[in-house]
Amino acid sequence: GFAGLTIDGRINALSTEQQYGHVVTGFEALTRVGRAVADEGVASQWYVQSASPNPEAAKSLILDTRNATDAAATALTQSLGALNGHLTPATATQVRDVANRLQGLQITTRAVVNLHSDASGAFNDLATNARDAAAAVARDVNDSSLSTSLLGIVDLRHAQLANATEASVVMRWLLGGPGDLAAWDAAVHDQQNNLNAFLTTGTTAEVH
Repeated sequence: GFAGLTIDGRINALSTEQQYGHVVTGFEALTRVGRAVADEGVASQWYVQSASPNPEAAKSLILDTRNATDAAATALTQSLGALNGHLTPATATQVRDVANRLQGLQITTRAVVNLHSDASGAFNDLATNARDAAAAVARDVNDSSLSTSLLGIVDLRHAQLANATEASVVMRWLLGGPGDLAAWDAAVHDQQNNLNAFLTTGTTAEVH
């Protein structure tokens, strides 16, 4: 989609900034973690609420999203060394916390989901934490232009997380759960607000 292509294009452009290449790699890994965990949360909700035995589509989706989360986790782990010495202590702590919580999600939270128990809160919280850590990394960059560009990517990722929240609300309703119009409306507005925030930093090619 638009967000994914735009993020990839901007990341590729920013990676040429040799002075900050190590930071961009870690930053990208954090944004990937946020998106992947949010998507896995939606897939897990479908898996948990589907009748047992689960439909093949639900099994396939949860495996695909788990693979995406695992790939993002590997990328984050590989980038941690390059980030050392380039972040404030507070930001470094945020990043390490995301990496540690991600390991817990891969083991403990997934075990809960496998037992058909709701763990949506754990996915939502970690996705938000990863997004916030990415924003902190962006703010630690001394180059104001690069920092602003990275924060624009955070805005787009935030819009994607809001999209996942919207999907979660709709899926819960489709599977016979209670509808939550307020949560759906908030998610839609969150998507638009963060897309608008990105557009203030987008280049002509990105916003047209």
